[in-house]
Amino acid sequence: MGAVDSMTGFGRSRFEFAGVTYRVEIRTVNHRNMNTRCHIPAPFIDGQQPVQALVKRRLNRGAVDVKVQADGSTDK
Repeated sequence: MGAVDSMTGFGRSRFEFAGVTYRVEIRTVNHRNMNTRCHIPAPFIDGQQPVQALVKRRLNRGAVDVKVQADGSTDK
């Protein structure tokens, strides 16, 4: 599948890692340029660049917010 030119959407999922459940939300809206923002808990901050690179490979433009939060945590 090639890169998508633009889109508006929302997705939510959960996963478990090392006994902790995490929630992931991705929101996209149409935007003239590519703008990716990641909100990732501090222990996983090194994962921010790979997430942004993945989004940029799949989308040509748009505003994308990626949020990862541990259940029971206020970290974003």
